[in-house]
Amino acid sequence: MNYRFAHRSALILSALFCLETILLITDHPLISTIDHTVIGSVQAHITPFKTSLAKSFTFLANVPSLSIIMLFFSFLIYRISRRPYEALWFLFHQAIGAGAVNGLIKLFIARKRPTILRLDDIGGYSFPSGHTMGAAICYVTFALWLYHYYLKSQSSSTRKIQASSSIYYRIFIAISFLLVFAIAWSRIYLGVHYPTDVLAGGFLGFAWVIIAFRSREWPFLTNKLKKRSL
Repeated sequence: MNYRFAHRSALILSALFCLETILLITDHPLISTIDHTVIGSVQAHITPFKTSLAKSFTFLANVPSLSIIMLFFSFLIYRISRRPYEALWFLFHQAIGAGAVNGLIKLFIARKRPTILRLDDIGGYSFPSGHTMGAAICYVTFALWLYHYYLKSQSSSTRKIQASSSIYYRIFIAISFLLVFAIAWSRIYLGVHYPTDVLAGGFLGFAWVIIAFRSREWPFLTNKLKKRSL
């Protein structure tokens, strides 16, 4: 990973999230303009098929579904790497990022959900989107982990020969990003989130993905996880 690029990306994403939060708290008209414009476009043509599709995407990021998927991914990480601390690292960032951080911010901002055209019933606060943030942290982190593990597992003598097969890992990463965007779209389409909610969830989620990968190489963290997993 290009560390300088990663640091800058995480900083930019975090700054965008903070800026959006400030605009929301100060009731800046830009927020309502974005929300009404995008909602009007996304919900302009509601059909039974699109509603079923949106509910299917949103199901993949519900708390029960995502919890099971996180545990399954953690198991796969352990089976592939044979390193328990790698699986613990994955679970740790899922619980803190997708769970604690998102929940605390929602309680602090306390933004109510849209009520214009609701196609799904859900409670709680709206900002930032937990589905979008959780999907980014879970699916993208796992896809990136697979790709980086693949690169590290190739010796210098075979890397050139097997370089062509890395395209499949890149496709998997692309699919994980597309899945996050599809889930974000579903939250707007179903009328349970404002567009700025899912945008904030994306900013924070992708920033957390970068932080998660950088933390894999923090000695004090990896050493502790290794000791606990022994």
